[in-house]
Amino acid sequence: MPELGDRWQNFHWEREVLAVFADKKIGEACWQVFVADAQMQIAKALRELEDLEWSNTKRHPVESFTRYS
Repeated sequence: MPELGDRWQNFHWEREVLAVFADKKIGEACWQVFVADAQMQIAKALRELEDLEWSNTKRHPVESFTRYS
């Protein structure tokens, strides 16, 4: 998974993707979109994992607060 500071050249890509990232006009912007999307997907997966972990306990802290406040 790409991380901040990684470059598109650090990864092996299919020919079509490689051509887009190598494009001098749009390549850098496409790479930034790709990295941002990957980071959003990772954050979403971590939130879902946290929700699953809380579902194994009695109450989720947010639910406890809203239910009794």
